[in-house]
Amino acid sequence: MGGPFEINAVVMGFFKRSAGLLDVGDGVVACFQRYLIDVLEHPSAFPHPTHALDYLNVVQSWIRNFDNTQQVKAVFMGALHERSDPIRSNAIYPFDPSFALESRHAHHAWTDGFAVDRLLPVIQRHVLAQDAPRAGALVDSYLGRTDERRALMDTITYTACHWQNDPHVMRNGASSLEEFHYNQMPRRDDIIRGYAKHQACYIKRAPTHDCYHVFANHFHPTEA
Repeated sequence: MGGPFEINAVVMGFFKRSAGLLDVGDGVVACFQRYLIDVLEHPSAFPHPTHALDYLNVVQSWIRNFDNTQQVKAVFMGALHERSDPIRSNAIYPFDPSFALESRHAHHAWTDGFAVDRLLPVIQRHVLAQDAPRAGALVDSYLGRTDERRALMDTITYTACHWQNDPHVMRNGASSLEEFHYNQMPRRDDIIRGYAKHQACYIKRAPTHDCYHVFANHFHPTEA
């Protein structure tokens, strides 16, 4: 894990090779997903890293929509904060083996048994069940078998709307949706994988779905 000077040098190297401000930010957003997907396991370990992701989304949105001579500084800040602060903070706490997750790769054979046009409801069920390994495997299977992305993102977002009293759930959804829409990196699908992992593992302030059931009962009584 690089320190501040190493990260600054990497960012400067990209700029020297004519990378744009958004190019660097897009790369940081996409690459940081691997930490969410492959490293984070304890539900309480998500808030700090995903706050950093939300802050980087603010930086990217600012650069996309406004012009300012100081914006290059924000790219360095975003890369430093995203790569260094939350990862170092989480590393302070000892690993708790009782929260170790199965590898999502262990379930790939199982997921491939579903027809691709039947996967979305199954993804929803496993995200709601907070079953991150199977939810991640299902998302992998979907991404690998179709070029469709909108319905998948809608499914994860609709599932996230079941939880209440936690703005972090919706904030992660807003950041993930916007960054996936604009990201130009070849690994942009990792944003979807990270989004699903967050919603299927992050500790929720309230595990109940009372508000969702009020609306579901009103608009779709059979789904409540």
